[in-house]
Amino acid sequence: MILITSLILLSVCAALIILAVFLKKNAFDPTAEEITVDLDGVDSPVKILWISDLHIAVKSKNSMGKYSDDLLARVKWTQNSAGKWKNNWPDLINNSGADLVVFGGDMLDFGSLNNASVFRDGLNKLKIPYIYLRCDHDVMPTYISQLEADEAAKIRDGLCDNSDIITYEFEDFTVAGWNNSSFNITDDGLKKMQDICSNGKPVLLMTHVPLEPKQDTSLSEASRDIFQGRSLLWGYNDQYYWPEYNTRQFLDIIYADDSPVKEVFCGHLHFSWDGYLTDSVKQHVFAAAFEENYGIITVK
Repeated sequence: MILITSLILLSVCAALIILAVFLKKNAFDPTAEEITVDLDGVDSPVKILWISDLHIAVKSKNSMGKYSDDLLARVKWTQNSAGKWKNNWPDLINNSGADLVVFGGDMLDFGSLNNASVFRDGLNKLKIPYIYLRCDHDVMPTYISQLEADEAAKIRDGLCDNSDIITYEFEDFTVAGWNNSSFNITDDGLKKMQDICSNGKPVLLMTHVPLEPKQDTSLSEASRDIFQGRSLLWGYNDQYYWPEYNTRQFLDIIYADDSPVKEVFCGHLHFSWDGYLTDSVKQHVFAAAFEENYGIITVK
């Protein structure tokens, strides 16, 4: 009788432990970084959500060969980001009262058919406009066949505008998103940015990869501390991303004393940072969504 009772108690304890692990894995308690942007002439406040670095990773039958250990490690590292995207994030977005959502890159952990399909299914639930800035992990075919990468690209590239610069116009300002910002900007992208910045409206720039602050090295130093000595910024002072001709002109627009770009928002680094690029242009780096962080940008 004592043995049976002990076995029952052990079974109950084991079940409770399994339940606790399951609940912890699937718990959803996001943290919002709230940023206010004051712009002249904005009559009614505008609310923009920022979500980046979710790193959706799911197992795929086409991926479970020689990369199976790597893939399973990535799925674990992303802390059930795929499940939370399916079950939690769309409701948070729809209930936020936001006017726009910017998905700022690395929404996928790698460019597989399964990952792209999971992301698309969540986007189909949204009731408010969004911009999707594809970058870095979103387009990398790591762990998968070229065929699967090609199929994923068809899904990914059909999710929204895939121009080099993606815009969303509000009455009193423009949101401009630098798409695929881990590569130098193209002729078309530079021309579009020049046109945007000549229309007389303030601009908020959204980019996955941050820019190098002119007078403050704290962002570079923080990146080097985390990423094995690499400063994962666009810039000229030993940064990881080195600007070529078009990108130099693009950066000149942002760094100019009379720049219409009022603030830059970005991700990529998985930690939060807030400061100035120049004396007049701010930059905010948002922490990663796979750790349940997101941004609320209020423009007023």
